[in-house]
Amino acid sequence: MTTKPDIKTLVSPLLNEQLAEEQVKEIITAIHKIYDDFTGITGYAPDDNFQEQIHAKHGKAISINQAARCLFDHRRTAQFFRAMIQVIRDKQELYPATTIQVLYAGCGPYAPFLTMIAPLFQPEEVQFTLLEINKLSLVKAKQLTKSLGLEDYVKDYRHADAVTYKLPEGEHYHILFTETLDAALRRECFVPILLNLLPQLDTSTTLIPENVILDASLIKQEDLPKGNDDIRDIGITYPERPIGEIFNVKEVLKPYLEKGERPVQFPTKQFKIDDWESFDYLIIYTKVQVYKNFWLTRGEGFLGEPQLSETLRVIYKNDIRFTYYLEPDVEMEIES
Repeated sequence: MTTKPDIKTLVSPLLNEQLAEEQVKEIITAIHKIYDDFTGITGYAPDDNFQEQIHAKHGKAISINQAARCLFDHRRTAQFFRAMIQVIRDKQELYPATTIQVLYAGCGPYAPFLTMIAPLFQPEEVQFTLLEINKLSLVKAKQLTKSLGLEDYVKDYRHADAVTYKLPEGEHYHILFTETLDAALRRECFVPILLNLLPQLDTSTTLIPENVILDASLIKQEDLPKGNDDIRDIGITYPERPIGEIFNVKEVLKPYLEKGERPVQFPTKQFKIDDWESFDYLIIYTKVQVYKNFWLTRGEGFLGEPQLSETLRVIYKNDIRFTYYLEPDVEMEIES
């Protein structure tokens, strides 16, 4: 009989926000080794079943390999872990002697924010409902929770598209957790999932992450490192011309959630730039308010990587317009 790993002891140091980055990486690497051993998923398998992305009603669900590799985004994993522990504790204070119910939309094959978090609680304290569009991914998540002895923490496993899924009447959740987002809110289903699930939940349900904000800036070629035009290497200290906030999920979605509407696109934001010709690149930064003071900001992990707009490197005009679309693709379109 295989000895079950002590996940609680392994992950507990991550609660220390001052933990050195190298220590965080060591812990995440050790967790990945355990998950790989029990599921056979490394995140790099050549199997076509592990590499296929799935089209949701709006947006794409990343492949099993990509979902597994998200664990290696160390800062992201640590901040989401800390935020989830805190929100569960906060809910326990608000609802004493109540089992906290978590709807986990898009759990992937590792369901890390169940498998890393459940061991720090008792099954009567918190229960998870896993919702996953990729059937094989859900099978692997179920296999892992069973191998780790965490079945008692799972209320249900549901194979469904979170963009269109209708919750059974009478179900209530204290927390909606969905990590289905990419830098600049491209491709993935975060916004469509919110438009579908939030209206079905109580207003007291806490969303994790709480908000995602996109900011845009301009930069000159001469301010890049000499001989390097890889925008991802731009640090936050490089000279930039901020354009401003181009998309704020919480603010933009509010009127649509209140009306129960799902738009094809959101209102365009337009900015006037008189000295546009002075700049060579437009870049978009993603900031994530995971929960309260737990943030992922520019330059932190894959989500914080600056995104370069290739089309605007040679197009110079005095105004620029940003429009976020849900159809035909989930993406921010930029016009000038």
